[in-house]
Amino acid sequence: MEKLKKLREERGLSQAMLAEQLGTTQQSIHNYERGVIEPEFKMLKQMADFFNVSSDYLIDHDTKERPLDATEQHIIAVLRKLDSGDRKTVTDLIDSLSQKEYSTTIDERNVIDGYRNLSPAQKRFINKELKKMLNDKE
Repeated sequence: MEKLKKLREERGLSQAMLAEQLGTTQQSIHNYERGVIEPEFKMLKQMADFFNVSSDYLIDHDTKERPLDATEQHIIAVLRKLDSGDRKTVTDLIDSLSQKEYSTTIDERNVIDGYRNLSPAQKRFINKELKKMLNDKE
């Protein structure tokens, strides 16, 4: 699992540190990274949750996905604080700006995908509007 090693190193974690966070052994992390053994589904899910990526990303099933950057993580955090009406407003705005059609259900991944397709000016506008929405909630 090359992606596991890459994500671990990007975060400055040793194998032992990651093992402690995931409740496993350093030897297991070593073996996962070298492809000697494959993690059980439960461990794969823990790894994906820890690194905020999909399990598909970890096993190279979907090479298009990448970890969320700080702005994208911020958008998800803000979205989670909003009520369903405001979530729909944000989703509709991002959909409109990116000219992509998504289902009407709230799906954080779709919001982020739409956000990634925006121009820098559109991203600044969205960030400003999200800040206004948060200030209105407080």
